[in-house]
Amino acid sequence: MARRKKARRKTRTVTRYIRGGGKGGFGNLKPMIDGLLAGGLGQFASKYIGEYGHPAATLGIGFLRNNTTLKVEGSREIGALLAMKLPFIGGGTSISGRNY
Repeated sequence: MARRKKARRKTRTVTRYIRGGGKGGFGNLKPMIDGLLAGGLGQFASKYIGEYGHPAATLGIGFLRNNTTLKVEGSREIGALLAMKLPFIGGGTSISGRNY
């Protein structure tokens, strides 16, 4: 007589949603802390670097704290300052755009 196969049981899985640990409930404060750091450091750096202090501080804090928004904002500010300063992009001193 042939052997019978044993019926296999299906295992049931239970889905559980667990809150991420390690933040202590203060995970949403990171962007605010980054903004405070960038603003404070920018004010301090403006005394030494001049008008490039705020953009440089924003970009630096963005890199150090891995904040994409601050990286983009700092790069945009530096680009705007460079565009105003460079004569071949549109900056300069004369009205017609030509420096005689």
